[in-house]
Amino acid sequence: MPLKIIISYDGTSSDRFDREYYCKNHIPHVRRVWEPFGLLDIRPFFPGIESDKKGTICISQCVFRDKAALDAAFAAPATKELMDDIPNFTDLPMDSGILTPMKN
Repeated sequence: MPLKIIISYDGTSSDRFDREYYCKNHIPHVRRVWEPFGLLDIRPFFPGIESDKKGTICISQCVFRDKAALDAAFAAPATKELMDDIPNFTDLPMDSGILTPMKN
């Protein structure tokens, strides 16, 4: 059964988050690294943030073939490259969680 995981970045409107780099470079890199392990889809979303109140700047929904695919992708040596790329688009910490089975 496919699984969905949410990766998010929380901050304020004044925090650095380069959406263009994230969409044009990071997301395609994630696809190249994780598709061989069973990534089926990845979609970034950018909720609006009011002034300097802390909130969610970016949410990416990743869909994996199953739990084994997710575990293999996160354990892959090339996943370190993805983590090392984060400073290229933000200084904010990544938060991952909300693992949800997808219904057909």
